[in-house]
Amino acid sequence: MSYLLLIRPGGIGDAILLIPTLQYLRKIFPASSIDVLAEKRNAGSYDLCPEVDQVFCYDKARDFATVLRRRYDVIIDMEQWHRLSAIVARTIRSPMKIGFGTNDRSRLFTHSVDYSHERYELNSFLDLLASMEIEPPAVIAPPFLTVPPAEQESADFKESPGVYHRILSMLVPNVWKARAAYDSFNADGLGEGWRDDFHSGTCEGRLLGDDDFVDEVLGKVNQRRQTTTVADILDAVSCMYGKSLEELQAPGKSRPYTEARAMASLLVQEMPHLSLTELAKSLRRDIASLGRVGRRLRDQGMNDESIGRHVEKLRKELSK
Repeated sequence: MSYLLLIRPGGIGDAILLIPTLQYLRKIFPASSIDVLAEKRNAGSYDLCPEVDQVFCYDKARDFATVLRRRYDVIIDMEQWHRLSAIVARTIRSPMKIGFGTNDRSRLFTHSVDYSHERYELNSFLDLLASMEIEPPAVIAPPFLTVPPAEQESADFKESPGVYHRILSMLVPNVWKARAAYDSFNADGLGEGWRDDFHSGTCEGRLLGDDDFVDEVLGKVNQRRQTTTVADILDAVSCMYGKSLEELQAPGKSRPYTEARAMASLLVQEMPHLSLTELAKSLRRDIASLGRVGRRLRDQGMNDESIGRHVEKLRKELSK
């Protein structure tokens, strides 16, 4: 596992509660690159998390363009409900995309996880690691967030009376400036009354418009998947590997043939409306064996760039 991306839009609270997951991932993958795709309003939280290599903001055009050009082994969407982040995860290149299966979001991931409002958010974030076959830590010992020693010696930190100022001093270099900006923001908003862009929809209307936009995008994704057939997948795989369907049906375990069959299995398993039973009949193979080789190829693709490129190429071909 070389490159990981965690997506965490929203406010500072959930950003802070994500830090134990980042710390745990760093412990498991000490040599991996761990990036976070956040928003401008919560990105500063990760200054207190040295386990993160780079922090990007999807509401900064240059940052978002940079992430879109990259390829990750795993993308984990930490958003619990809104669908914008799921669409973003779908857009970025990766063979494994994990997220909560709420609000019709599961179709945009390769692996979805159940979510409960009654579960502590910190533990819910750790639950997402199960799709990577990672057991959560038995105990998260507080405090998991500490202010760097240099910051503790700053005048702002020492002179801040009360918890409110201390929290601000952890996140910005000048606590008094931050307090003034926060108070000004509240004062400016008192006279605004009801604002549709903050109170309508469930898809971050300030960025993408109303729910109709997201529903349209999801509809197109579902329509594209529903129109892909097992025959389409076999045609695309046969073309890539230069093998006919008859050759793939023939007995034998030489690599070009077994990899092609595994590739077809992987793609079928990614599409909920297709079944391995139909693929097994088409290839004259055992369904359990096909399922295993498809999952094995998916795991290999996380470390083998050549396989990863083949998977991405076939996905694009089938999405046309």
